[in-house]
Amino acid sequence: MVVWTHYTEFVPVQTYKLVHIERDRPGQVIITMNYPDDSKVEDLTKTHGLPHKTSLDSETQTWILEERAGQDGLVQTHAEIKASFSGKILSGAVSKILSKAFHERIDSRFKLLETAVLPRTAEAITYDGQVKPIIDGYCVGCHQSGGIAPFALNSYEQVKRYGTAIIDAVASGRMPPSAPHQIAEHPLKYDFSISPDKLETLRAWVKAGSPMGDAAIAGTPLPIQRPSITRVDKTMGMATPYTVKAGSKDEYRCFIMGEPTSDEFYVTGYRVRSSNKALVHHVALFAFDPEYSDIVSEMDAKDSDIGYPCFGAPSTEDNQNLPSRLLGVSTFPSANFTFPQGTGIFIKPGTRIVLQMHYSVHGSEEAVSREDQTQIDLQIEKKVDKPLLTPFFSKIEWITDGEMKIPAGQKKVIHSFSQDPLENTPFIWSKGEMSFEKGIHLYGVYPHQHLLGKGLRFWKEDAKGKKEMLFDNWGNYRFHFQWSFEYEKPIVIAPGEKLGLECLWDNSAGNQPTLHGAPKKPQDVAWGEGTNEEMCVMILTVSES
Repeated sequence: MVVWTHYTEFVPVQTYKLVHIERDRPGQVIITMNYPDDSKVEDLTKTHGLPHKTSLDSETQTWILEERAGQDGLVQTHAEIKASFSGKILSGAVSKILSKAFHERIDSRFKLLETAVLPRTAEAITYDGQVKPIIDGYCVGCHQSGGIAPFALNSYEQVKRYGTAIIDAVASGRMPPSAPHQIAEHPLKYDFSISPDKLETLRAWVKAGSPMGDAAIAGTPLPIQRPSITRVDKTMGMATPYTVKAGSKDEYRCFIMGEPTSDEFYVTGYRVRSSNKALVHHVALFAFDPEYSDIVSEMDAKDSDIGYPCFGAPSTEDNQNLPSRLLGVSTFPSANFTFPQGTGIFIKPGTRIVLQMHYSVHGSEEAVSREDQTQIDLQIEKKVDKPLLTPFFSKIEWITDGEMKIPAGQKKVIHSFSQDPLENTPFIWSKGEMSFEKGIHLYGVYPHQHLLGKGLRFWKEDAKGKKEMLFDNWGNYRFHFQWSFEYEKPIVIAPGEKLGLECLWDNSAGNQPTLHGAPKKPQDVAWGEGTNEEMCVMILTVSES
């Protein structure tokens, strides 16, 4: 293996800084240096007659040193290196200026083996420089102090402690949960899937000993978080606090947010404010049109406590398929959602806004508060350039005729279909007054299955049957981690083009939900809203073309 390390003689104080010291094997020491600019690197190499690449794209030069024969081992060498600094070496990362004494000691103990200039992608990787932006962007939303995840990743010490586990979870696809596979032709905005190059950065950092770096020159945050609303125009909320039932690790419950709306407006974004963020896993916001207001009130009245149980859709099991419109899905603690600029969803007077809460309890009964009272802040407009709808796309025969059979014990079950959306009954049910005769602009998608679901593929198909993949999280779907996804640019579905949907399930004994403390026995499953039933739905965010 080629190991990049650095060795040179005394150079003026302002020239460079030591970044990292480590061992590669007995008899070698690895030293990585950072230079302020490439011209000084070139000057140094010319001065000392050392090999140098003329085309530089890096601030890091590294050389290989080998301990001279007859000298003591590396323990003493490290002690001498440390002694040459005015400060301490912390976690293998240093930003103290080297002294002349350091070079004299190194020169007496080592001989030069090899030298090279690293490309920029291989420069010294540190927590502050490269790793923290990745962890903050992809992990800290859940893994933070007081957050829903079982441990925090807010600090260098925490990330270093779990470094190997983080790499394993990302490489296996378990984290980030339900992350979609990247499709180059249709990139997702705020994409939270960790790309292979970022995974390699994490691997290289752990392999290098997890150096800290310098917080003063921290890396740039990654632009993957959905922006928050910029103002609050309307606030709704739970009338009284709700206490999650004792013994429940995961509870799904719906709450009516205040009285029916009194005027018409467009929702362009929202923010959810929970009084107990550690209890809330994710939220989904729905709108029931005025004609269903009485049914929503009846569902709420049947339960003696505030709200009513709801799994999957925002309705009770005796009101399956009650039409509703999805406004968005967000995870805590960053429960913000904004629609694309210039768009919004129309809300009629008399609409009931319902918030579905996924409460997830970690820890003992005594250690975790189970009370929550959540409020939502809406950002609204009276007019928008492009009114949006959120129709759902699925096969009607799965819903009405029981065609979506998932036999007990089968590990791999697949159902798929394709159809013109304007001929698709579920789409027609929920498209409202929009005609889409000139085509559809697809802004985003929300994939949905239940507990046995393992992934969805979604595509468009031209008249010759050629498929163009639009979304794919095959093998990565997890019911308890559901997300809405927005495309960088709207996708045009031309008149006559079909949409296709394919779903994967695992109904084997090893993939059963827990019931009363034990895995449930596999049973035949078909379409339904209940916990023991399944779905294959793609909810679309669309406008007229």
